[in-house]
Amino acid sequence: MQVTRRYWAAVGLASLLAVTALIFRQPLLVGGAGALGAWLLIQQIVFLKTVLQVDNQLSISQTVARKRVLAEDNVSIVLKATLPATDLPHPATLTITATLPPGLSHTDQSNRRLTLDADSLEETSTFTINVPVAGRFELQQPTVTMTDSQGLFKSTFPTRTADTPSITVVPRRPQNLHVGQGGDNAISAFGDHKTGDFGLGLEPGEVREYVPGDTIRQIDWKATARSTSPHVREFEEESDRQTVLFVDHRETMGTGIDGETKLDYARQVALAFADNAQSNQEPIGLYTVGDAGITTRQPAATTLEAYTQIQTTLHDLTLTHASADTHQTADSLPPRKARQAATTLTATDSPFATQLRPYFEASRTYVQRISSQPLYKTVKTQLARQDNTISAIVLTDDKHRSEVRETVKLARKQHGDVLVFLTPTVLFEREGLTDINHAYDRYSDFEEFRRDLTRLEGVSAFEIGPGDRLDALLATQSTPKPTHQ
Repeated sequence: MQVTRRYWAAVGLASLLAVTALIFRQPLLVGGAGALGAWLLIQQIVFLKTVLQVDNQLSISQTVARKRVLAEDNVSIVLKATLPATDLPHPATLTITATLPPGLSHTDQSNRRLTLDADSLEETSTFTINVPVAGRFELQQPTVTMTDSQGLFKSTFPTRTADTPSITVVPRRPQNLHVGQGGDNAISAFGDHKTGDFGLGLEPGEVREYVPGDTIRQIDWKATARSTSPHVREFEEESDRQTVLFVDHRETMGTGIDGETKLDYARQVALAFADNAQSNQEPIGLYTVGDAGITTRQPAATTLEAYTQIQTTLHDLTLTHASADTHQTADSLPPRKARQAATTLTATDSPFATQLRPYFEASRTYVQRISSQPLYKTVKTQLARQDNTISAIVLTDDKHRSEVRETVKLARKQHGDVLVFLTPTVLFEREGLTDINHAYDRYSDFEEFRRDLTRLEGVSAFEIGPGDRLDALLATQSTPKPTHQ
């Protein structure tokens, strides 16, 4: 509780009366000073009781028009305050002020305030805030400032009854998002997944003869009636396959202009999987990989909190930076091709072969290097902890091809199917299409790598990138080249 200038003026008046009474020996003035002091004390006690009653009875709500908005958008918030029509120990005026979290700005501060008094016990106000950056913001409790009708006391306290809704601000999406294979758009289907196992499911399967261990529920009485022995019908089981996202946000994923980097495009695909999983109530997990290793661990779950956390993590994901000891060396040949090259070089004693032979014979070094790379290591450690069927979805670029290749093989070997989404570097470089023929050669090299991954059993590889740049690149190959005389 704070006292105002008017209170101190009253205290000063009481003191003046007391001093005057002593000087002039006027008992009446002493009585006046005592009465004024007692009145101030009573007013203070009554005001404190009023504060406690208001704190218990005041109801405040905050409602957000949209809980999910794009960065740099405006969103309206409705502030409402209600005080029950009960007799307060002392008339008072209440001022309720909405408090915004850091990072949000408002257009009109006056609209963030409500005033309640004896004549107005319910008020509503709508104000607009601007959300310039992505992230999750939770509104704070409004503050209540209470003053008595005499203007002697003032108390400011946070309300305990107001809602604190949150606003999720998502970055603006990249334009012309393309997901496909070899320039063709691809549409993926989601939902219930066939398991290949039979049991007490929903989809009718085959009819077979009864064997000990089958339950009565499985008996197909029509088939049994048509034969001389009991028969059972199996049903193909369906399950919600667990989806696990592995999102690469290493330094190389920063190629591109602001808002349309490799990471921005990969983020949108990952968010699409997360939103789809939430719509179908399917379990989904998220593991993010930086230059130094894993940065986020969110095991697969189906709760609203899990979906929200995954979406928030993806929206907040930023690039990491490689230190001197985490920079990766250039891609080398896979062990099989390295051994083949080493065998070929062993058959000749030329100086050229002698010089290159040690590099191709070091396939063990290749394995050791790949096993220490962030993406491979993350997939290996996290999938090893999974006991059920997994759809592993890897989102990365084409800068670490050997690592991606071995990671995909590992994921396919351990669990279920694997989807790989790659961002071709040539489509994101600022000057990537300056030399259109060279750019097409680089894209063709990328496409060969993508097809190599797709040829692996249980693996599907896709490209992610700006569709307009890809169309411009592929259009040049449909134009006949000029002939020179």
